[in-house]
Amino acid sequence: MKKIVSLTAVLFVTCALQASSIRTPQMPRGLTADKTSAPIKQHMLASNSTKKKISKRKVPRKGLQGYKKYHTFSEMDFEELTVAKNQRLEEKNFDIAIKYLERMIKLCDSVNEKAALIIELADLLFMQQKYEESSKWFTEFIQLYPGNPKVEYASYKAIECASKQILSIDRDQSATEKALALADDFLKRDLFTTYTKEVAEIRHTCQQTLAQNDCYVAEFYIKHKSYAAAERRLTNLRSEWVDKVPEIKAPLTTLEIALSQEYPAYKAPEETLVLAQAAAASPDKKTDMTSRF
Repeated sequence: MKKIVSLTAVLFVTCALQASSIRTPQMPRGLTADKTSAPIKQHMLASNSTKKKISKRKVPRKGLQGYKKYHTFSEMDFEELTVAKNQRLEEKNFDIAIKYLERMIKLCDSVNEKAALIIELADLLFMQQKYEESSKWFTEFIQLYPGNPKVEYASYKAIECASKQILSIDRDQSATEKALALADDFLKRDLFTTYTKEVAEIRHTCQQTLAQNDCYVAEFYIKHKSYAAAERRLTNLRSEWVDKVPEIKAPLTTLEIALSQEYPAYKAPEETLVLAQAAAASPDKKTDMTSRF
């Protein structure tokens, strides 16, 4: 009986040892799967490699005529830019067309074609009321191609761009002075005959604006009792603008009389005194001292 019990115990211990030897070892803490010696199934490795290949595959875009290669803006050549620019013009997408034109000018090798592109770009910017940028391109055309048949047109458009930036008489007149200087240079050139009438009108408008600005400033000085500054401004008005802008005489006379009444040291011109006496003698014609012109 004792032998049977001992044999049973031996068998139980043997089975327990065999079971413990085939148990899957548990992963120690702090270790990842790739650091263990646990076996990895081959089919899992194969599926992972397939996924990587699929994710790296580049699928081209497919259009109506099969697979096409699409270039970015910087990769497009001159012919592609020309087609794209014309399409944008037909679509009236002028801002993008301007970008294409600027890129085409950089890539263009032909002198005549580049000149035509600059004029096209400047005209398009003018149409979009981007007068400062348009003036820059027209001016560059004049500097690069002084003998080109379009130089008179570019000169006229540069003047027109400057005139479009003229501000009201109570603001800075830098654009007015620039437009006037360009107009004077244009009218001095005997070869320019096509746009002389338009440029002469722009010049007269500039002269009127500058004269009215001087009147505005002189009136401001009188109201704020800066009499010496007002006198200098009125003296400049009479010497600089009366002959060029005859219509400025009436507001100038009014200001000279107002200054002589406020500032006894100032002696109004004889012509102004005669006009003032004539206005005082006629009850129907009164000189308005506070009128704004």
